Amino acid sequence: MRGSVLGEPVPLAFHRPVRALGRAQGLPSVQVHTVCADSQGRLWAATPNGLAVADGARVITYGRAHGLSTQGLRGVEVEPDDSVWGG
Repeated sequence: MRGSVLGEPVPLAFHRPVRALGRAQGLPSVQVHTVCADSQGRLWAATPNGLAVADGARVITYGRAHGLSTQGLRGVEVEPDDSVWGG
């Protein structure tokens, strides 16, 4: 399975097809504004309740408790060096 970042294909970390990625799988919100993939195949999602990263095995959410200035994010971008920007 492959994804893309800025049109460039990247391998996804998921070893089986993803049919759904929602609250039941650990997303902090059912509303997702932006999704992108890093070079490791992790999916990053900007949501109203934090920044979530899914690696195929689990979903981790980052928010104010992790140093973000706001809980709600509208966008996320991954740089070629895997730096993650959200806002």
